[in-house]
Amino acid sequence: MRKIFLVTLILIFHLSCSGTKSTTAQWVGKPKQDLVKSWGPPVRTIENYKDGEVLIYGDQIYTNSGNGSSNNTGIAGSNHWDLTYVYVGKDGQVNAIKTEKDQSPPQEVDIKKLVGINL
Repeated sequence: MRKIFLVTLILIFHLSCSGTKSTTAQWVGKPKQDLVKSWGPPVRTIENYKDGEVLIYGDQIYTNSGNGSSNNTGIAGSNHWDLTYVYVGKDGQVNAIKTEKDQSPPQEVDIKKLVGINL
């Protein structure tokens, strides 16, 4: 009985994690409006009049400083941004999604790096 409960619990946990923003491939070919309804508004939008636009989503990730102490003081150590770039064509459809880690916040992303990328 315990094994069945444990397996069921693991299965439920696995399924609950599978529907998060990390499953980005499912959005390619879908309308931009559906993505924004699901994810919320982007942190930044870069207009690319030739190809469409790039929506930038960002999550700031903090890691605790590893001072070896067993008590957690809550002081954040190094951090980074998990950035998600959503390339939307002129037709309003999601063309591609790219994720990366960066030290800079979404507001400081170099536009030249994103605009004109041929995915």
